[in-house]
Amino acid sequence: MKTFEWTALFETGLGQVDAQHRRLVELVNQLGEDLDSASSEHIDHTLQTLAEYTGYHFTCEEAIMTAAGVAAAHADRHRETHRRFILQVGEWLARRKAGEAISLRQLLDFLANWLIFHILGDDQSLGRQIVAIGAGTPPQVACDRDRASDDPRTDILLGALRRLYGGLVARNEELLRTQGELSALNATLEHRVVERTAELVEANQRLRGITDSLCEGVMVVNAQGRIVFANPAVERLLESGHDLGDPDGCPLDAVMTVRTRSGDVGFAGSPFPRALEGGGTIRDDNAAFVTASGKTVSVAYACSPLGEDGERRSAVISFRDTEALKKAQREALQASRMASVGQLAAGIAHEINTPIQYVGDNLHFIDDALTKLMSVVAAGRELAVDAKAAPAVAGAAAKFDAAMAAVKVPFLLAEVPAAVGESLDGIAQIARIVLSMKEFSHPGTQAKTMTDINRSLDSTLTVSRNVWKHTAEVVREFDPALPPVLCHAGELNQVFLNLIVNAAHAIESSGKPLPGTITVATSHDNGHVVVKVADTGTGVPEAIRDRIFDPFFTTKAVGKGTGQGLAICRDTVVTKHGGGMEVADSDTGGAVFIVHLPIDGGNGLGAEE
Repeated sequence: MKTFEWTALFETGLGQVDAQHRRLVELVNQLGEDLDSASSEHIDHTLQTLAEYTGYHFTCEEAIMTAAGVAAAHADRHRETHRRFILQVGEWLARRKAGEAISLRQLLDFLANWLIFHILGDDQSLGRQIVAIGAGTPPQVACDRDRASDDPRTDILLGALRRLYGGLVARNEELLRTQGELSALNATLEHRVVERTAELVEANQRLRGITDSLCEGVMVVNAQGRIVFANPAVERLLESGHDLGDPDGCPLDAVMTVRTRSGDVGFAGSPFPRALEGGGTIRDDNAAFVTASGKTVSVAYACSPLGEDGERRSAVISFRDTEALKKAQREALQASRMASVGQLAAGIAHEINTPIQYVGDNLHFIDDALTKLMSVVAAGRELAVDAKAAPAVAGAAAKFDAAMAAVKVPFLLAEVPAAVGESLDGIAQIARIVLSMKEFSHPGTQAKTMTDINRSLDSTLTVSRNVWKHTAEVVREFDPALPPVLCHAGELNQVFLNLIVNAAHAIESSGKPLPGTITVATSHDNGHVVVKVADTGTGVPEAIRDRIFDPFFTTKAVGKGTGQGLAICRDTVVTKHGGGMEVADSDTGGAVFIVHLPIDGGNGLGAEE
């Protein structure tokens, strides 16, 4: 069905204008057909063609008015009608292009009604005026006559229609302006929403990045006991096989329970609901979580409400694994006990030193006295031999020989000096041990002091002899010209002890025939003293050499090594003394640990650290 039916009633008497009107009618009807078929592509094409051809038609009409000399009053009013029509249609098309929803049926009705009114009004009036002007009527007179009607009622009706049309057009323009303002405000609001959304997304991503990088576990639990957020540390610490990022939430009880004095409890029996009920932050630095696999994880946790109401109430639970801390505390306690034992041993060694000295002095006196007595006994035996030849004293000489034989004087003369000699050797060994213990356990000072490294190593070997004497033989290759080193002697003694004990353990666990060999060598070069401790164990595999000095890394059996010894050694050598420490293969097939110590204590610094 056609939207606009062209008849002779719409002719203006101007051939060019009527031909263009018929073309506009065709385009309006084509738009109606496109709307019936709902072809968006065809609709946009027809609208664009209609807009372009309407502009062309208005240009032709205005050129005809100028050429015919139409009165200015009519020409200005005609042009203003053209301008307002173009403005309205252009606004509609711009809104459609911007993606706004507009009523194309209303647009079609507007185009058809406007075209009817304009042709029957302004354009047919233009045709009559041009005919009159061509017949010699002045333009203004032709305009005035055309506006006057033979029937006053018709003139009144046409005026009312013109005023009604003008009011509708003005109202439509006002609505378009208002709609344009609303569109602008809506666009501004949408832009602000987009910006705010982007800011929220960015803030959320930043917060997620922060929580993902934390070593501590962070999770949010709602009032139903379901996990609605968890960072990667939660899955790592609790060894969860669940998808804790599921927006529907994973039950906390499926991931872990809380160990209490009365047993392991789930969410409902845990302290967490108290935080959800507004009880404030709940903390426990000595707690334990039990994972779904049954593993117990020592933790310190805090649970705080998030301040949400109703069904959205939730609490954030943050926790950290304290097993390493507790292990360090246990080791520190053990170290403290060992330090106390060491101090006690040093005190005992000091107390032993005095009686050992007078025992040694008395043994030396006895040794000297025995030498003198042995000369007297020898003289007595010679006298007894001579006395046997004299009858008067022969009996006495026989009694003397009998007494000598009874107490086994020859045996005593042979064995007592040897026993005294062995005793002196034992006392000397005890003295060396006591001296080494005193030197090794000396607390030292805050300042570095010049230290004989050869002597420190010798003392350490003596103190640790009980560890290696059944496992290895020790070879000392000390540089006799080794210069003293500015260092903390007590801390370096601990380093040397650790390396020697490790070497003995490596030989013991190697499975090779015992005893093995521990070689301790010293040398100096380029302002450094070099200490090497080599063993005949199995060596350090290449794959773990980069980790051998890491804290808590150990190759020893569970319970035998803490993984702290070499880490502490390296810290002492590198950080406190500015030296270096490395491990390599020894010539004997085992490992060799090499310590480099700057003679000047590290850049010449001997101040307190």
